[in-house]
Amino acid sequence: MARNLERAFNTIFMQITEFRNQIFYYSALFLLSCLIIYNCYVLLVFKEIWGIIPIIIQSIIIGMIITKHRLAKSTLKIWAIVFLIVGSSLQIIVQLIQDVFDHLTVDLMYYLVAGINLLIGSLMVYFTNTTVVVTEVDQ
Repeated sequence: MARNLERAFNTIFMQITEFRNQIFYYSALFLLSCLIIYNCYVLLVFKEIWGIIPIIIQSIIIGMIITKHRLAKSTLKIWAIVFLIVGSSLQIIVQLIQDVFDHLTVDLMYYLVAGINLLIGSLMVYFTNTTVVVTEVDQ
């Protein structure tokens, strides 16, 4: 029983996240850093207190990536899916509904930005799946 418990402990806590593509590694860190800077700007200039939530989430993800935490891969995928893919998709849907019922204007720049966010999120998930692995640490 004790041996099985020790093996389970080592399996869970002796893992690291390994980025096999350094370009993706630095791109993910750069994207998250730019988003933190933007959210700090929104927080300070527009006094939007809710801007602190993405700053905290993005800071945690950067910390996990840099320290090669075993959950960095999962966290990065969840963040990209929820905040980039689902969030951008909902923005596009809401804007389309508003444009259908309000025939006055169509803001193409809004769709372009949301589409770019959707593309970036999709690329983040793809590269996380293909180039990031969780490996065992040799003792």
